[in-house]
This record gives sequence, structure tokens and C-alpha cells, in this order.
Amino acid sequence: MLPQLPPKGDIFIESERGHSQRVTTYSFLALFNPRVRVTLSPGTVSLGQRVYVQWEFSGRTQVLRSLRMWLEGREEATYRRGTSTYTDKSIFAALPVVETTHAAEIASGSAGVTIPADLMHSFSGDNNKIVWALRVEGEIERWPDVSEEFPVTVLPAPVERMRA
Repeated sequence: MLPQLPPKGDIFIESERGHSQRVTTYSFLALFNPRVRVTLSPGTVSLGQRVYVQWEFSGRTQVLRSLRMWLEGREEATYRRGTSTYTDKSIFAALPVVETTHAAEIASGSAGVTIPADLMHSFSGDNNKIVWALRVEGEIERWPDVSEEFPVTVLPAPVERMRA
């Protein structure tokens, strides 16, 4: 019989007596990761509009090997099957903001992205949602990576943009 693998993010330790134990350290180590602060301008974003993103990392920024940032649009549908509740997620837009391996560009910077006017704006219903988020991933060698998500409310395009 093959041993059962631990869930992702756990470290599997076998004691001298052959007893297996799982030690969850991933989340603990991630507490020491660099922290990112982002600012969106303008603060209120509409479909068809360009949004500017400024970012700044604090802490041990020198450990970051790469930075990837994108604006993500996704549909979330929640449903029940028996007594269990499930949520399916489907990404319909991944708009690149920055992707770099240069230390100076990782530590702080700014970039812009235009949200296409023909996409869906933010929406929240009883069982369905359209969620927009700024996603940030920073790779750290032999350490838990930086992975952050910042919610963004995207408004419908103004009427004058829809006529154009």
C-alpha cells in the first residue's frame, strides 16, 4: 500500500519510530513575506476605461525573483447538491498589468491597463457573481510565494461610451 501524500502546503515528516505527522508551516513562513501595497487610479473604474496601478513592496523585497500582476474578471456560480454547497469559478478576463524579473521594477512601480468595454461589470446576485480583482504573484525561491488578491469594483460603461 502506498503512503498517502499530504495536502499541498504541508510538510510531511516521518519520525524515527516510523510515525507520520504533518506539520503545516507554509502559512507560518508566508507571514515573513514582503507585503505589497497597491493603489488604483481612478478609484472608481468603468468598463472601457484605463486604470493605473501603483505598487510598492515593503519588507524583504530582495528575495522576490519575479513579479506578475493582472486584473482578473471571473464568474462565480454557487449551487447546492444535496446538503452541500459548491461554488464554480470561471475566469473570463486576465488583463496583464506587469510581468518582470528586474529588482527595481519589482520593489515599486506603476502601469496601466484598459478594461475592454464589451466585458461584464461587477455584479452580485443570490447565486451568481461577477468578480473583478487585481491579482499579485511574486516568486520567492525555496519559500512560499507572494499571492495576493485585491477586489476591484468595475462599473458599467457610461452611456456615451456605449454609443461610440
